[in-house]
Amino acid sequence: MPAFFPDVLDDFLSPVFLERVCQKYHFTKDQMLQISAMAQNMLPYIREDAFWESGGLEENDRIPMIPDRVICESVVISLGNGLDALLEDYNNKEMLFEVYLADALAAELLLRGYDAYQRHIRKTKGRYVKAYHFPGSEAQFPIEMLPDLLKALTQKVTCNASYCMQPHNSVVFIAELTKDAGNACACICHGCSRTRCPNRTANDRR
Repeated sequence: MPAFFPDVLDDFLSPVFLERVCQKYHFTKDQMLQISAMAQNMLPYIREDAFWESGGLEENDRIPMIPDRVICESVVISLGNGLDALLEDYNNKEMLFEVYLADALAAELLLRGYDAYQRHIRKTKGRYVKAYHFPGSEAQFPIEMLPDLLKALTQKVTCNASYCMQPHNSVVFIAELTKDAGNACACICHGCSRTRCPNRTANDRR
């Protein structure tokens, strides 16, 4: 089970990353020291526990709306239980600003994980991500498929009866792959109809 993408973690404390979080999540320049301190506090937990895993979809697990000739992988990316414990501690102490700040940093880190996965696929398999499919986001990818996807990928991420994942800062998706660079999606937001989403990446705004 691979650790979380090292190049992404190495960038976590960089001014460029932290300034991006400051701007995107509407913090002020005066709060940059707090943002930096929080990132430094989070990083040891993430380095210890964060990971990702992928696996091909077996024939008996094929998704009806994806033809057999299309190659797909199921993927899980998680920042781990240590970060959940840290956030729970902040929450128990009613440190709500710290909870929001840590959530913002974690969300941006997970977003960087998608790009890192794309780079990994290009380097190791010579393929490109054509589309991301998330359980519950499309009719042909119902949320009910989530437990089986997790079971096939890892025992370190689970979901409850309401399909909430544990650890909380985890994502699961099906990556539709292609050998054609011209058909590669530009970013995680490619194909999403929520054009006014505040989390939409800058290179895919309409």
